[in-house]
Amino acid sequence: MTTTARRSSSLVTAVLLAAALGTTAAAPAVADDAHPYQRGPAPTATSAQVDGPFEISKTVIPAASTPRFGGGDLFLPKDTSQGTFGGVVLIPGWSGARSTVAWMAPRLASQGFVVLLIDAKNTLDGTPRRAEALQAGLAWLKDTPLAEGVLDRSRLGVWGYSMGGGGSLRVGESRPDLKAVVNVFPWDSIRSFPATTTPSLVLAAQKDLTAPNSMHSIPMYASLTKADQRAWVELAGAEHLLPLKPDARLSEMTTAWFKRYVDDDTRYADLLCSATKDPKAYSAMKSTICPVR
Repeated sequence: MTTTARRSSSLVTAVLLAAALGTTAAAPAVADDAHPYQRGPAPTATSAQVDGPFEISKTVIPAASTPRFGGGDLFLPKDTSQGTFGGVVLIPGWSGARSTVAWMAPRLASQGFVVLLIDAKNTLDGTPRRAEALQAGLAWLKDTPLAEGVLDRSRLGVWGYSMGGGGSLRVGESRPDLKAVVNVFPWDSIRSFPATTTPSLVLAAQKDLTAPNSMHSIPMYASLTKADQRAWVELAGAEHLLPLKPDARLSEMTTAWFKRYVDDDTRYADLLCSATKDPKAYSAMKSTICPVR
């Protein structure tokens, strides 16, 4: 196992500025009684698009130690002075190793989450196997002593891309105990998930030729009628391979959704709705949580 750490450049900048002004940098906001799980300062218009304020550690989990999924990377916030953190399991798409979406895991962790980025058992595993791997990742995360004292095991979510997004939709339907699901450009032979009650975000690429929205994300979202909190957001100009590189919109929507529903942090409710009003960034949106656009 290897361990590395990094600190958000925004936090370093704030500290240096405070020193220059002869003041002390403000400490991150502390959760109040009404919102006991909120972690970190209130969001700004761009704070969810970049690395967050928490210093994190990384531990590589060998595949040999995880027989039900293909190993992974575990990211933990180092500062638990505000309390424990919700957890999220991430999985990439078909034929892709976890390295293909490796940027997302540390970014999300730095916003205040325990994050496990996993590989499927085989990179060619289809959607059902990816759903099984996500379930196994959730079980591993709840049981691992590596997250003891950092993870709140009662607040978990999943994130999947492409076939991994189909897998996360399947897990979201079968696991009403989850707090949130983010499905990125999902692909699946099944397009209906009517039993889902978990707050679910479906992200769509406007120019997706691999998982055309008319065949995948739109009917998938339309089927989520039992999920009282749901949204479908289309990223303007995006193609299916967009998540392979850092993207501010993908970071923004992912972070805000998990903050709102894993952390029950209502400070992110306005961000989810206001950010999507920019037509240059988001070409369309449907939701139960925002006014009609």
